[in-house]
Amino acid sequence: MGRGATQGPGQGDRPGPRTSAAARVRGRVQGVGFRWWFRSELERRGLTGTATNLADGSVEVTLAGAADAVADLLAALHGPDAPGRVDAVDPLPPPPSER
Repeated sequence: MGRGATQGPGQGDRPGPRTSAAARVRGRVQGVGFRWWFRSELERRGLTGTATNLADGSVEVTLAGAADAVADLLAALHGPDAPGRVDAVDPLPPPPSER
């Protein structure tokens, strides 16, 4: 994992279809607890993933697990509980090992 990355442990105990996703979160998302919040949300939802600060001030997130939990967390990135200010969430292709 790169500098500034955090990884959620995930619990893998949610039934149903599984999926993965990646996104670049833009806005005021560094230095405001965004990665910490994202990691706690991964754990709470039984997902695995990472959050990495990028040089341009954005954060790249990856997440994998139950499809409904992945969709819910992607939607929460725009929500009022996300720290800082999220201007945009740009989908990225999942890492090659998860395609």
